[in-house]
Amino acid sequence: MWSQIRSRLPRAMVAVGLLSAFATAAGTVDAAAAARAATGTVVAPNAAPSSCPHGDFCAYQGVNYTGKEQKMGPCGVYELQGSGWSGPGSWYNNQSDGIKARMANKYGVTVYVTPGAPSHDANGNWSPIWYIQNC
Repeated sequence: MWSQIRSRLPRAMVAVGLLSAFATAAGTVDAAAAARAATGTVVAPNAAPSSCPHGDFCAYQGVNYTGKEQKMGPCGVYELQGSGWSGPGSWYNNQSDGIKARMANKYGVTVYVTPGAPSHDANGNWSPIWYIQNC
């Protein structure tokens, strides 16, 4: 019976159904992660913002890569909060393929690790972030 039904459904519908069933069975559905996956928020768009050179991690005080920009080129730890960063913002990881950046709170505790470059978030939240280690 299942094979007859399955053969009539497009593969994408089967995959979505199985993923949904797995997530429900696991009891750990993260709505924000699901929304990002569905919208492609934290994946590489076609191109980095023109102001973010290849090899850099770039942070923006505004959403959609607007407002004050902080470029992080050489490997290191960069401070954001000392410059008044808080609330909505965005970032683009334009470093070499696969390099991840680590975002930390005021105590240096990791809050978030980006996907490997190239990756981005056009609408993030800088409030908990004080430091970024770009490599």
